[in-house]
Amino acid sequence: MIGEWYRESTQSTLKKLKVTQSTGLSKAEVEIRQKQYGLNELEMGKKINPFKLFIGQLKDVLVIILLIAATVSLILEIVQGHGQYTESILIYAIVLAIAVIGFLNEYKAEKTVEALKKLVGHNAKVRRDGKVSEIPAGELVPGDIVLVEEGQKIPADIRLLEVRSLQANESSLTGESLPVTKNTFNLTKTAALGDQKCMLFSGTIITTGTAEGIIVGTGQTTEIGKIAHMVNEVEDEQTPMQKKLDALGKKLGILILLICIAVFGIIFFGATEAVDKEMAERLIFAFTVAVALAVAAIPEGLSFVVRISLALGARRMAEKNALVRRLSAVEALGSTDVIASDKTGTLTKGEMTVRQIYTNDNIYEVDGTGYAFVGGFTLNKKKVENLKDLIPILRTAVLANNSHVKDGVVLGDPTEGSLVVSAAKAGLDRDALNLQFPRVDEVPFSSERKLMSTVHKMEGRYVVLTKGAPDVLLHLCDRVLINGHPKRLDDAMRKKILETNKSMA
Repeated sequence: MIGEWYRESTQSTLKKLKVTQSTGLSKAEVEIRQKQYGLNELEMGKKINPFKLFIGQLKDVLVIILLIAATVSLILEIVQGHGQYTESILIYAIVLAIAVIGFLNEYKAEKTVEALKKLVGHNAKVRRDGKVSEIPAGELVPGDIVLVEEGQKIPADIRLLEVRSLQANESSLTGESLPVTKNTFNLTKTAALGDQKCMLFSGTIITTGTAEGIIVGTGQTTEIGKIAHMVNEVEDEQTPMQKKLDALGKKLGILILLICIAVFGIIFFGATEAVDKEMAERLIFAFTVAVALAVAAIPEGLSFVVRISLALGARRMAEKNALVRRLSAVEALGSTDVIASDKTGTLTKGEMTVRQIYTNDNIYEVDGTGYAFVGGFTLNKKKVENLKDLIPILRTAVLANNSHVKDGVVLGDPTEGSLVVSAAKAGLDRDALNLQFPRVDEVPFSSERKLMSTVHKMEGRYVVLTKGAPDVLLHLCDRVLINGHPKRLDDAMRKKILETNKSMA
């Protein structure tokens, strides 16, 4: 299912996928399409093979030289019948330790990555045979009519058919932290992902509103699936340290081999007697000395020390929530001089935080970051204990709001979530306020109106609370609250408010 579906009208999309919106696909058609397109799952790539992962630790040139030296030394010790295998056993033990350290670290990292990939499983509401039911997202097929709502993770690429105040957080795909307002209008020219307003993409999250749509891409044919495919196709490259160690190992191996040949020749041909028996003895003695020299010249501890150092580095990275899949990557990161990165969605956390509040002709500073209910308020660098001037604006920010914040996670729009957090810092609990001032009605935010209004029952009367674009809202107001008392809002005050808003922006 590859195509620019955002350029198709809703009716054209339904027609191409041979489905009716009111009834959805039939059970028989679903079975046919599941065989044709497969499950709605991303390819996991190659599964972890512990044996290959362990053998992979023995591919360094220095380790190979160590193994050769240990094996030759063991053979000589057996031939000579001394019964002492200390040298070869020690080398084997060092090689085994090198392999075990690398294997344990990389196996743990691979298992963690594999576990993260499995976190994508969730359910989806779908209309089939005229009935709405909830099914595992993996069973969805192109042509399915799906229903999405606030807080839901999108299970596949969807062409929207109906929207109701719909916004989606697409930061995981495009890197843009602000929610995108969606519609059903098709576009007349090629558009980037962030501009495809009539599409919902797999892995993104609905922050506001509800919608119906038709699935146009599943599994690997989704936009996130294409990214996953590219990641799986990336080939491993040697790090600078691996290249240097391999080069050192090759040079060391050649040098040791030349020295051993020279020593062997000097010992073997340096003797004057040529009796066969003595020649055999000279041969064994010369070869033994040459091998002993090779074993002594090989830096057995080098690979071990390097591997231990990298393992310690990987452990320190893990303590900072950075997962290192290959030990050699620690060195590569350490030798990096410049990192080129797109800030949005890469260095940002996709969190919104209220830092300043302008009310009662004062600008209050707000402490704390993210969605933790920790922080306070300062005015002119002095801590504010009496928050009576802040209560009205913070109470409105919470009541005219559809987002929820729990354990540092926002369900809904991140900007609205930041308002809930700022109110919590002043001791205003969202659930308690909604019980005290129950909501009676709501006019949701729209791109045309640029405002959100809610009606609440307060002290026996109905009160409308509104938040939105300052330039739009100011034209609807004729009063401003100063020191707890409403005063007429004149043009000078409007201008000052707008100038303050501009300076904050």
